[in-house]
Amino acid sequence: MNKLAVVVAIIAVVAIGSVLAYYLVQRNQGAGGSGAGIAYFCAGYSPAPLQAIRLAERGVFQSSITEQGQTLCVGARLSPQQIQYLKNLVSSSFVVGSSDAKVVVIEYLDPTCPFCALFEAQYGQAIKQYIQNDTILYAVRFFPTHVIGYLQGGPQEDFVAGVETWLGLTCIYNKTGASQFYDALSSIYELAAGYIAQYLQTGNSTLLDVYPLAQISYIKSQYPQCYISSSPQRLAALVQSAANAMSSEASALGIPNNMLGTPLFIIFRG
Repeated sequence: MNKLAVVVAIIAVVAIGSVLAYYLVQRNQGAGGSGAGIAYFCAGYSPAPLQAIRLAERGVFQSSITEQGQTLCVGARLSPQQIQYLKNLVSSSFVVGSSDAKVVVIEYLDPTCPFCALFEAQYGQAIKQYIQNDTILYAVRFFPTHVIGYLQGGPQEDFVAGVETWLGLTCIYNKTGASQFYDALSSIYELAAGYIAQYLQTGNSTLLDVYPLAQISYIKSQYPQCYISSSPQRLAALVQSAANAMSSEASALGIPNNMLGTPLFIIFRG
């Protein structure tokens, strides 16, 4: 994605996010019994995932969550096989929180995705509270949407920085645990959101190329044992593998193609 497209998208999303109410209107609400098999697929930067969490917690099925004619989440009734598939995905993800939580939230993210950073800046504290009070089990998976743009159109140093940041986060999770991983993820998004905010204030588009470099610098300085340098060829192979995996997972779960961006949330009860 070129710079202009990123900028236009950021401005549009910020404008939408600013007018969304924290509590979205519930439509097509029905009793869901225990809630087993209910899932929500939510894409983009909005408070809709918070609403989906509340619906899933109560076992309520809703066909969609919309605002101003825009579909933000799609409700789904998954088969037992699909629910087991989701549980298997969670077991191979980076997991934060209690396994006793009623609701599971899988976030597909890209460390360099500006919309992921904006979501964290505005709604991250709510997600953190849900984790801390055992409302949700939070799982993270890599969906390289934005770094692919850097790979295809540059800057190449941002591509390398973005994927190495993901490798650094992987190392942090494996070596220091879930809590440090979550703190590091929040910190790199805070860095990105700061640069995006500066861009919106100044119009200096070079800031959009700076924040991936700032993110990898954070990894180097705060977690030097987890700075993992690799060749662009190996990083490209990793990205392609992750993209292929996401395509397979979306197909197995029936996630609509028009929702395949980041951040993407799957919110469900088993």
